[in-house]
Amino acid sequence: MNANPPQIILEIIDRIRNNTLVNQEALIFTAVEQGAANINYLLELSISCAQHSKLPDALLILKSLSSKITDQIKIYYNLGLVYSLSGNNQEAIKAYELALKIDPNDADTLINVSSAYNELKEYQHALNNADQAIKVNPQIPEAWINRGSSLCSLNLFDDSIKSYQEACRLNPHLFEAWLNQSLPLNKLGKHHEALVACDEALRLQPLSDKAHSNKAITLNELGQYNQALIHFDKATHLNPNLYENFYGKGVALHKLHRPSDALYEYNKAIELNPHFADSYYHKGVALSQTKRYRQAIVEFKKALEIDPNKPDYWFSMGATYLELSQALEARSHFQKALDLNPDFYPARWTKAFTYIPTLLSEDEDLEFLRNQFLLELKLLNESISDNKLDGLHKVVGMHQPFYLAYQNLNNKELLKEYGLICDRFMHHWQLTNQIGPSKKIEYSKIKIGIVSSHIYDHSVWHAITKGFLSNLDPNRFEVHLFYLGAVLDEETNFAKLKSTSFSNGESSLLSWAKLISEKNIDALIYPEIGMHQLTAQLASLRLSDLQMVAWGHPETTGLPTIDYYLSGELYEPQGIDAYTETLIQLPNLASCYYRIPITPVQPVLEGVSFDEETPILLCPGTPYKYDPKNDWILVEIAKRLGKCKLVFFHHHEDLSHKVKLRLTAKFNAANLSIDEFVVFIPWLNSSQFYGLMGKSSVFLDTIGFSGFNTAIQAIECTLPIVTKDDRFMRGRLAVGLLRRIGLSRLIASDDVEYIELAVKLAQDQQFSGEVRKQMHEMKHLLYEDTSVVRALEYFLIDKLRGSSSSPTI
Repeated sequence: MNANPPQIILEIIDRIRNNTLVNQEALIFTAVEQGAANINYLLELSISCAQHSKLPDALLILKSLSSKITDQIKIYYNLGLVYSLSGNNQEAIKAYELALKIDPNDADTLINVSSAYNELKEYQHALNNADQAIKVNPQIPEAWINRGSSLCSLNLFDDSIKSYQEACRLNPHLFEAWLNQSLPLNKLGKHHEALVACDEALRLQPLSDKAHSNKAITLNELGQYNQALIHFDKATHLNPNLYENFYGKGVALHKLHRPSDALYEYNKAIELNPHFADSYYHKGVALSQTKRYRQAIVEFKKALEIDPNKPDYWFSMGATYLELSQALEARSHFQKALDLNPDFYPARWTKAFTYIPTLLSEDEDLEFLRNQFLLELKLLNESISDNKLDGLHKVVGMHQPFYLAYQNLNNKELLKEYGLICDRFMHHWQLTNQIGPSKKIEYSKIKIGIVSSHIYDHSVWHAITKGFLSNLDPNRFEVHLFYLGAVLDEETNFAKLKSTSFSNGESSLLSWAKLISEKNIDALIYPEIGMHQLTAQLASLRLSDLQMVAWGHPETTGLPTIDYYLSGELYEPQGIDAYTETLIQLPNLASCYYRIPITPVQPVLEGVSFDEETPILLCPGTPYKYDPKNDWILVEIAKRLGKCKLVFFHHHEDLSHKVKLRLTAKFNAANLSIDEFVVFIPWLNSSQFYGLMGKSSVFLDTIGFSGFNTAIQAIECTLPIVTKDDRFMRGRLAVGLLRRIGLSRLIASDDVEYIELAVKLAQDQQFSGEVRKQMHEMKHLLYEDTSVVRALEYFLIDKLRGSSSSPTI
């Protein structure tokens, strides 16, 4: 190029700077006529214009040149560059293709056309051009970067990583090559390698918002959510307009059990990009997990309007409908997910559970539904060959047969089939990861492991775990707690002090399984199985030679990995075979319960007047505990009393509403006004609940699925209880409590006696007073019953020191 541009080029430059470039084609034509060297000046001028945000001027120059000169590759190459800078990749590709007609093997043009195709999401075309560029010159790292991007977008992650790594080999200081490879590495679950790539990108460009963002995404994948938040914050500080960072931050907060904060971030992401479906989807998930199901459905619908081809979206919407007890809607959405992907196993798994009603209805054929549930489980199991078991551990515990326990039927065979599937999926995972019970080493003390997601102020903790932990003999036993939950309170702190070791904060099934295995536990106790996914997954593994479940969820697990079921002598009926585990009946209530110090506070409740003329009959059960077959009993009690208040609680807005509608129909049929006899009140804190019990006349235990914690609280407040004997342990919790304090006369043998007892307690002040007096005198028997723990100790010593056999995984 000449040292000094020709005068005509200087004139063009001057006119561009002064925005006075007119009749430019004539000027450019004259420049071209003055000699070929001037073309180079014009090409350089076009790029200068583009770099100084004068894209129209650059296009003007290049278009004019291309109309006069058709055999210069640089003209079309520059034209493609300017179109790309202006975001018009379609026109860029046309220009690049004209350049390639002149020289099909120009590597730079091939790389640029590959980039343009990647921008247009035409990944196969992008890959073809990147491959051609590499064929021409395999030493250009940018070609390998483009190839890696195309392969990643085509879900060919292994090849994508290899391409990025080749770019890094050619130029170890190439920021983009390190930055981009974290995505396919994360996709393949190689999160630690992805983190290394992100750190190298940050070393090269410490102020890159994209590098901070990619590192935050990787930390999310690793479950290091607090660290992820730090890098999302750095990324948003550097660039506050990228919706991806707010979205990722929302995911981290969601995982940290901060749904309100997560919702704020999702809303921010939506504000910046209202067309990103995942923001609506995860907002829906957060709303659903905070029981705002109808709001969640609105968000899922928005996500599906943007992208109706995501099985996850249909699945989550179906799961939300299932929470609303709308089984048909749930089933149809699961089916839509399966139509999109027949191997979408979360939908196949959860679809089976749509045949277990959340809330029972008189119109439903339970026998048909139970048979369908069993059929779905068998079809699911039979349809999955052994070579397709990878990853299926993720569905175990995703949805559990929790509500089956509220059907007053023997569930052993159904849960046995369920347990076999859990065992098959988790057994494969366990063999794949080579995790099992540690090699047996006999220590001087027996090592007990307690695995629970409820080591805080929770009914399972108070009823079961706290008593075991507080009283197991420290001279004979070590107690190792594995806390799967996130809530931390004073009870958690107490547990830390009382245990030999306290583990929490692990994020994955693999890390928990390894931790439990490495502790060389002699016996694992699960206070409950049925209410928490990770608990169900771990319980479906063989991590100890001896594994037991207590009655936190009072139903058999069906799991072949659970050896014993810990129940109580006062709960178990005679002649009922309801457990897949071997039943162990600990003394009395199988509970060493500690009194909870609570100061009663009388609540102010709309619709409830505390006067002596209107007896209050407390109905504190959750909605799904109320079998419609028993609704008539409540109506009959109200009818006989003539004046009373049956007090229910708003536990779940939709389900409580359905129970109220059902009761309304029953009261109307009896020519009674439900508003006169029934009130639904907000959920109360413990002090207010105790205050209400102190003003109530009768506690009406739920028939078929009794209450333990509420019943023991009623006895503490000397509130008379009416309960009914049942065929199964889960219907006999209050029965056990009353027998323990010598009040068997409050246990009805049938529905009629239940009604009569309730009416008598509400009307007969002398009878009620006698009951209250006995409750006051005998309630101490319900607390700190260490005979339960001594019996457990004896059983453990006998089993673990008297046997050398070890179950295998």
